[in-house]
Amino acid sequence: MNQKLNTMKKLLSFLFVFTLFSCGKDDDNVVNTFLSVYDGVGFYAEEPEEYEEDVYIFFNNSVDFLTQRDKINECISLREGLLSGYDGGNPTIEITVNTENRLEVLLIFTQGVDEEKFIFTVSGNNLNYIAQSMNDAGVFEDYMNWTLEKTSFTLSKVCDLPVL
Repeated sequence: MNQKLNTMKKLLSFLFVFTLFSCGKDDDNVVNTFLSVYDGVGFYAEEPEEYEEDVYIFFNNSVDFLTQRDKINECISLREGLLSGYDGGNPTIEITVNTENRLEVLLIFTQGVDEEKFIFTVSGNNLNYIAQSMNDAGVFEDYMNWTLEKTSFTLSKVCDLPVL
């Protein structure tokens, strides 16, 4: 009887360990980020509010995480770190939120006084793009709110368009 009990315990232990290792990888726990979900996806707006040019924005799950193009400018790509040659100083770009449904990018100027925040969310085929600047009280206020539609164009096709 003892031998049967020991054999049964060993069998149950083996089954437990086997089950533990076979179920150890849980695909439900994969965390998607905004940049992984919208990797390679572009959005377009025809002359959005207070802007006289059509705008394309593409997201990439890579070092250059965002590329913007309008009619008069070539494609401009953003990456985290120091952004040299920008009007008003050399700001630092930092991704502060990158969840499945939201991307927030902070632009911090070297003087440490001015900060701007860019917020991207997607609903269906529309990208909501909000730009905010920090006021004197240290609170972010909206200064731009655009809605762009998903485009079938690729980044390379958009960047190959002639500059006007």
